[in-house]
Amino acid sequence: MDDQTTLWGTGIDLEVPREAQSCMSHGIETLLTTKEASEVLKIHPKVLERMAKRGEVPALKVGKFWRYRATTLDAWINSRLQSGSQACRTATSF
Repeated sequence: MDDQTTLWGTGIDLEVPREAQSCMSHGIETLLTTKEASEVLKIHPKVLERMAKRGEVPALKVGKFWRYRATTLDAWINSRLQSGSQACRTATSF
């Protein structure tokens, strides 16, 4: 049976397979798939893969698949917000 865990700082629940739970208990962070990471970032999976390929987002290529650490993505987002390298819009006017 799969368990659930909340992704750091997002409030998003992810199902964690039993095999991954044993890794997490030993201090190894479970890697997110492109689909999972793109859901957290609210962007299309192909956009995220292009960003990973160009080195614009922290990612790890495992075989032919991209993987992402949730804590690294969180740190990346925070660093971009603090550095002002990416403009933030809090309101949209039409």
